[in-house]
Amino acid sequence: MSTDNKYKWTQTEVDAYVSRFGLNVPAEQRERALNLANGAAQLGNRLVRCTSKFDEPAGTCRIPLV
Repeated sequence: MSTDNKYKWTQTEVDAYVSRFGLNVPAEQRERALNLANGAAQLGNRLVRCTSKFDEPAGTCRIPLV
């Protein structure tokens, strides 16, 4: 696992996010939100991405011939 802290959430960021919406969230739930946010960020960093958007598979759409 990478030790890259570039995309790591801090407790201050989670508190600001919660207070932005005026929510009254207990401290233990804010700590859980911090752990979940960091887990999601780590998962996003591990996803394999194409080096160029032109290398991605094109979406196909079948238009009915009427």
